[in-house]
Amino acid sequence: MKKKLLHIAIDGQSASGKDTVGAILAKQLGCFFIESGAMYRAAAWLVREQQGDFSDSDQVYRIVSKANFEIRNTEKDDRIIPQVRVNGTDIEPFIRSKDIDRLSSLVASQPKVRKYLIRLKKQIARTHSRLIMTGRGIGRTVLPRADIKVYLTASLSERARRRAAQYQRMGKPVDIDAIAAELAERDAMNKNRSFDPDVPAEGSVSIDTTNLALVQVCQEINKQYQEMFE
Repeated sequence: MKKKLLHIAIDGQSASGKDTVGAILAKQLGCFFIESGAMYRAAAWLVREQQGDFSDSDQVYRIVSKANFEIRNTEKDDRIIPQVRVNGTDIEPFIRSKDIDRLSSLVASQPKVRKYLIRLKKQIARTHSRLIMTGRGIGRTVLPRADIKVYLTASLSERARRRAAQYQRMGKPVDIDAIAAELAERDAMNKNRSFDPDVPAEGSVSIDTTNLALVQVCQEINKQYQEMFE
């Protein structure tokens, strides 16, 4: 049986596996997939391209709010690949760097910009009856009425290992200690920001993915989906 209307919110820490899990589940369940973090990365890329001052929240907001953000989906193997376009340009190849990682956290920590992107994500969500969205605060602020809410965690060492493997696949230099330090710093920034701190949504199910293969995480969420029909 297939539920006609389905919204799934997958929140979690950096490198906890949420985006990969969301991509695989979107293919399995026939859902449109939005990787929320990519929108913040896209915003950071745009501000950098326009030589904006990241410490000037008003300037960052003006740059971001004037842009046209579009999400497209394509299928590849066992998953859905989301593509972010800004003002009609595919910028996916440019938003997967350590520098953009750092700058996207600065963008996400600015309340005015974050509120704007939350509104934008809500608008996009309303256009899709079957949707999976990953990120932080999705189950609290973007999809508070989601049918399924999940919060993924993993140990810092495991998340650093995963991120290092990701960089290696991309041909980038790897310093796992530096990666672990960056993840810890990002955790603290996300958890302690004044607006929309990174905490699990009410009613969400927490899953520690440290010792789980991603297919096992998908199976656990799929189990929740099947239980909706019992």
